[in-house]
Amino acid sequence: MEHIVANRVNGLPADAVSEVFDRLIWCMVDNGEEIGQVRREWFHSDDKYKVEVALNMNEVYPFPTRAEMESHFTRIASCWPDLNDKCEHWLAKWDEQFL
Repeated sequence: MEHIVANRVNGLPADAVSEVFDRLIWCMVDNGEEIGQVRREWFHSDDKYKVEVALNMNEVYPFPTRAEMESHFTRIASCWPDLNDKCEHWLAKWDEQFL
């Protein structure tokens, strides 16, 4: 994942990379567990592009609980207010499915 992001063409939108990773999840022997681990690490990153890629992945929830998502998303939204809508989208998606 690091290699793909580091070597992407200039101007490639984060959601294009997210699509690739979403597809790879289902192609891996570990059902994307390693991809999920890197994704969770990227939520701690100071690299906005990596955070955007992680937020735009749609195949699996980013964290096992809503509380964990809220905790990470609060930090992300405070660092990058323009990513707040995507954070809110994930929380609403959780609420629709589990509440």
